Amino acid sequence: MEKLFEQLITELSGFRKETNARFDRMETWQEKTDSRFDQIETWQEKADTRFDQMETWQEKADSRFDQMETWQEKADSRFDQIESWQEKADTRFDQIETWQEKADTRFDQMETWQEKADSRFDQMETWQEKADSRFDRLEDGQQELKDIVRHNATLMRENFTDIRRDLRINIQDTRSDIDLLFKEVEGVKRKTNKIEQKF
Repeated sequence: MEKLFEQLITELSGFRKETNARFDRMETWQEKTDSRFDQIETWQEKADTRFDQMETWQEKADSRFDQMETWQEKADSRFDQIESWQEKADTRFDQIETWQEKADTRFDQMETWQEKADSRFDQMETWQEKADSRFDRLEDGQQELKDIVRHNATLMRENFTDIRRDLRINIQDTRSDIDLLFKEVEGVKRKTNKIEQKF
């Protein structure tokens, strides 16, 4: 009978160690998740909701573990006092083992979810890299446009300068032609006056 008790207590102790190890792995994963949350602000609302759900589940799990520890104390006391309680205790241990199987299933589901979450984080980081690359190309395109606009502005300034110079030359030539024409007209008038005076 004592060996049975020791075996049952050993199994419970091993289960608690395994559970603690899983919680340690969960806490390590949460630290990595916190680091990724710092990098992705847009994901915070969804992540906060999921963490709230996880924390709610943890509170329920803590409550169940507290209930189990309380039950273990009562069980130890009853084991010492009542030998006839063994059958009921065996039934309850069967229920605990069933719960352990369910807990293992839930841990497996949680680890599967963590893998999916990691995959989504990887996809999001890949998308961010692509977005950064596109922003870089946009910035390069903007710089090219600026260079083209600057080059066109330079060409327009040069063209306007050439046009002004040509206009200035044309105006000067026109003025020279007009002055020459006036001189020729005055010469004709003088000759005409001389001829008229002779008559």
